[in-house]
Amino acid sequence: QYLYEWTNTTLNIYRLNDEQLLYTIEYVTSDIIFPANCAILRDGILYIGRVYNGYADGFPENCFLIAYDIEKDEVLWRSENQTFNSGNFILKDDVIICGYGFTGEDDYIYQIDANTGKVIDKMKLKKMPDMFVEKDGQIYVHTYSYDYVFDMN
Repeated sequence: QYLYEWTNTTLNIYRLNDEQLLYTIEYVTSDIIFPANCAILRDGILYIGRVYNGYADGFPENCFLIAYDIEKDEVLWRSENQTFNSGNFILKDDVIICGYGFTGEDDYIYQIDANTGKVIDKMKLKKMPDMFVEKDGQIYVHTYSYDYVFDMN
């Protein structure tokens, strides 16, 4: 439903069908990278990630998701550190499916409660998940070396 455009420290959100600008959000970004397609706006809540490209022990307060109420201008929750650095995530009903991993660190798929930011479950993978696609009741997960397919149930 939306088109997301990052320019330096600004995120513009457009309505997809007519490309009308709906929101402009400013971010302070010294160590933040916003990979393409890693924002989802639903019911006035913007789900977005903060990612630091490096080892967790070098900057432990990183790689998490945030739920941000656009109208109230407030952060509703923040997930645990090292739960998100994949290129995108999926919001399915009340669950966010995302991934985290890095060279020399463990690689996981996470299920995060979209209402609270709490980890519901995690699954260890052989390589870091970097892309998620949902199609026909399945989730396709691409990693550097492997591809996985999971049923949504």
